[in-house]
Amino acid sequence: MEKTDNVVVYLDLLGFSNHIRESCADAVDLLGDNRTILDNKISDLSLPIQSLSKELKGIFVNTNITTFENFIPFSDSIFIMSRIENINLFVKQLSDYIYGVFNLNVNIYLANESNSDPSIGSIFVPKLNKDGHVSLEEKERHYYPSFFRGGMARGNSGLTQTDGIVNYKKKSVDMLVGRAVVDAVKMEGLVKGPRLLFSEDVYNNLEKDIQNIYCRQVPD
Repeated sequence: MEKTDNVVVYLDLLGFSNHIRESCADAVDLLGDNRTILDNKISDLSLPIQSLSKELKGIFVNTNITTFENFIPFSDSIFIMSRIENINLFVKQLSDYIYGVFNLNVNIYLANESNSDPSIGSIFVPKLNKDGHVSLEEKERHYYPSFFRGGMARGNSGLTQTDGIVNYKKKSVDMLVGRAVVDAVKMEGLVKGPRLLFSEDVYNNLEKDIQNIYCRQVPD
């Protein structure tokens, strides 16, 4: 394993344990929001952007995932690693990714008329009737919000593999290890609510305009 000076982000999906207790199936669907946005951005990498204007190319770069060297989900958590030299673009792309995941379900809350539980929505599922015809049946379900809390740290870290067991068979499993991983995980528990904490070392490597746009001091 090659350890280099990298930036590691640890993201934890808030409320997931409570969602599991309330509706396991709907909570698992929430994890799919991460995959949806990730798949969309990976697909965008193949788009021909040479013909775009300079302004549109800039938007494309800032909202993609070209700085995501490693993206490793684990249950309701995500580890993302990027090179320190890409830190400014990485913060832009990470911000857009997190917003994209959150924005998938935001319309449910804006249009919801339930005062008791704004996460309740509905889905139409096919149903086979006794006469052999198929109809759509409306069923209630939860659309939980994607709120993340986490930490971003800099340090000697890298990708390695270990062995696991999946469906009774040995399988190689990727994981990130190193100082930045440890520090990022530790930072996640320092505050309440949806936030992403930057270590001082990460913050000091950001350009001033990135600091002003994406960073706020954590209140005491």
